[in-house]
Amino acid sequence: MLTALLMIVSGCSGETGTRAAVDARCGKPTKEELVSSYIDALNANDREAVRQLVDGYGLDLGGSDHASLDNAVEKRVSSFGGRSIRLQKQNFSDAVPYVSTADLEGDANRGAYVERLSMRRPDGRPNWCLSLQDTPSITNPPLPTAGTGR
Repeated sequence: MLTALLMIVSGCSGETGTRAAVDARCGKPTKEELVSSYIDALNANDREAVRQLVDGYGLDLGGSDHASLDNAVEKRVSSFGGRSIRLQKQNFSDAVPYVSTADLEGDANRGAYVERLSMRRPDGRPNWCLSLQDTPSITNPPLPTAGTGR
């Protein structure tokens, strides 16, 4: 009983395999802080620090091991981790007030760093979280829809 009470008071539902449990603990108060923490975690090759910034949106979180979330984090850290990234440019585009993308560019110890991040505020919460579903890259943006501008 005491354990359950402590979990409720601390904001942890105890359901580690649910999207709500993942969303409840992620993020940073501003998009800029989120990007800075993400780059710091990548530079440190710190998978757990990246994972703490990610919500469950767009990922299949079935099962208690968060395999899909772990795979998404692993993909990012394997691609960009330990590269001593130094951001030179970050551009934010807000689709709606609680969904944004960040186009990031910078230098790294193995060439240029370019990445597009998707981020959101789950259920209107104050913190911004990363959504690691695949997003179109900066260097290969999606084509406009047919008939646009006619």
